[in-house]
Order: sequence, then structure tokens, then C-alpha cells
Amino acid sequence: MGDFVDCSIAVRPAEEKQSRAFGLPNATAAPFTAGSFVCSVSAGASVNCPVLHTCAHSNGTHTEGAAHVLPGQRTLSEAWTPAAAPIVTALLVSVTPRRLGDSSDQYSPGAADDLAITSEAVEEALSALRSAAAGAGSAASSWLAESGERACLGAVCLRTLPNDGAKVGRDWTGSNPAFLTGEAAFLCRALVAPPTGEDSDSTGHLLVDLPSVDREDDGGALIAHRSFFGVTPSGRASALASGPVLPASPEARAAAGAAGAASRDDACSASAPAAPAAAPPAYMPRRAITELCFFSDALSDGLHALNLQCANVELDAAPSRPLLAPLRRVAAAP
Repeated sequence: MGDFVDCSIAVRPAEEKQSRAFGLPNATAAPFTAGSFVCSVSAGASVNCPVLHTCAHSNGTHTEGAAHVLPGQRTLSEAWTPAAAPIVTALLVSVTPRRLGDSSDQYSPGAADDLAITSEAVEEALSALRSAAAGAGSAASSWLAESGERACLGAVCLRTLPNDGAKVGRDWTGSNPAFLTGEAAFLCRALVAPPTGEDSDSTGHLLVDLPSVDREDDGGALIAHRSFFGVTPSGRASALASGPVLPASPEARAAAGAAGAASRDDACSASAPAAPAAAPPAYMPRRAITELCFFSDALSDGLHALNLQCANVELDAAPSRPLLAPLRRVAAAP
């Protein structure tokens, strides 16, 4: 195994140019004050005690569970904690977003000229990686065979191309960044699905270098989130074993808005023919999405060890720090 590389974007409250998205404010930090007392060494105090104001979903790398799209005060720790699996096997894949209009994938609301990570783009990247790995006899070559390729995979990391360093301090607001289609998100979910089934204690991870897996303005559909997590808009377990969440027609979306949560489930439904049973209140899929990563060009596509560190914050999401180390093939003893 090689050295670990930090793939996080730090929260930098002291800098004017910060990672930011969705019109949310920059992170800020100021000394704690109480009356005339200012808790700063430069102001005469014995220690510094800054108070940080930040939003995990905007100001740097963060990890979120299905609590992000479920009602109630659910938390990331219900789906995943770093202690459950400190290191997992991850596949880093570079993908070039393509015009949504050139794909058979569906995403609505969307536009033909939107740039999206489609299922075809992911499949082509995986195919190219298989071919390269087989030719080089790398650590990934046997794992990337057509059969059994998900047997030990805990995470998929998608690096979008071009991969420029400006991602680290970019204000993504209003730029309509690339996003995943529901089909692409479901494909990633299938790659990290535990071979023992959904009841396994293992957690499947999806890591991206985008501010969101979904379109910046998607009308609240969150198709990619729901396809990866496997939940419907009202929080039910979704029948996604055989397909992703598909976008509704404009008529269905209008009807859903007028009729409430039950219809919203129908307006953003799974492609599986059978309707899912209502989930118990404690339902929480063991999957997590990490957004706003930065995968350095020093990391090659292929298999890595992932150490995903996360702040112990009881919210739907928390600041996180993914570390990747390339896995190297070790020759068998004679």
C-alpha cells in the first residue's frame, strides 16, 4: 500500500476565497466575546477561542447519510460511523461529464446541454480501467474482472475531468455544475452493495468532487441522492433493487405538488414494478455520500485504501476528510 493522500477540501474561515455552493455564506470565525472580554491572545486574553460558523453542505468536504433527505431529526451516525470500518477498499475512477441530451439516462428537471455523469460515462470509464489494469497486471486486474467485481468494494470515488486545482476554492453557486443521473447513482450503489445483501453491517460509500450528486436546481427531486440511498420523498424504503429512481413527467410533478407526500412518492418512483412496503420508523440505509472532495492527479485510477475520517457531529452531515492510498499488487511467495 502506498502513502495516504488527503482528498479533502478544508474549511478555511480566514480566507476570502473559499469552497462554497448553493448561495450559502462563507465559513467565518471570530473570537468569543462576553461583554468587554474578547477571547483572543492578540486582545490580551491568555488563549484563543474562536467561534466557527459554517455549513457542512457548502464549506468543504462533507459526508451525509440518508438523513439528508429524510424527515425528522435523523443523523449521519445512524447510517455510518468511521469506527465501523476504519479502512475500506475504494475504486477511484476518472469520468468526463457529457451532455445530458446525448444520453439515454433520464433526469428532470434538466436541460439537454446540462453536463452530467451518466451511466454510460461510468460504464465506459470502468471498461477502460479494466482494460488498462489487465494489460498492466496491476492490483486491480483480477478484481476488475467482469464477474465478482464488487466482492470487496466499499467505496466508489468519481473524479470529474478536467481536474483542475481551482476546485479547491471554487464558488459553485449559480454555475450549474455537473451532476449524476439516477442511473449513474444506482450503478455506483450496485458496485458497493454488500455481497451479503442490504442487511449487512457494511456501509457503501460514494465520493465525488462536486458540490452535490444532484443538479443545482432540480426542483427538490434529488433523484441521484434517492437512487443511491434507496429512499422515496416521504422516507419509505424504495424498491430499487432492480433500478434507479426515475424522474416524473411534468404532469406527475404538478399532481404531486397538489396532493402531498403520498403522490410525491408516485411522482418520483422506482423503476421496479412492485410498490415498496412502508419502512419502519427506524429505517436507515447503510450508505453515505461524500461531496466536495478533491482527488489529486497524484492518485491514479484504480484500487485504493480509503480512510474516511469524520467529525463527530450529530446532524444529517458532518465535515469529513477522505484519505486514499493506492493498493499495490504483492507477488505470491514461491
